[in-house]
Amino acid sequence: MTHSTTDISVLCFFLLTKVFYSYAIFATYMVQFYVPMDFMEPVLHKCLRLDKGYFVKMAVENVFRAVVVMITAVLAVSIPDLGDLISLPSSGPALTGGV
Repeated sequence: MTHSTTDISVLCFFLLTKVFYSYAIFATYMVQFYVPMDFMEPVLHKCLRLDKGYFVKMAVENVFRAVVVMITAVLAVSIPDLGDLISLPSSGPALTGGV
């Protein structure tokens, strides 16, 4: 005897959880991205000498933000198991004989 209604309700629960989790990441990415961009934008302005006007400055900033977002998306897709990468720097002293 199979319990198809139980399986469907569990499947719906997991699917709904996945959708909410994805939405939470999408909605909070702008807030999480504010601090790194706050550090990178002055360097961008200094390197490109953005004194040409407000429109040019905003266009360059938006393109830069889009490129950085694409880079983070590529990194997220290319590194499927982040736990292995996170533990790598902490294993460095053990491999070199340090404390």
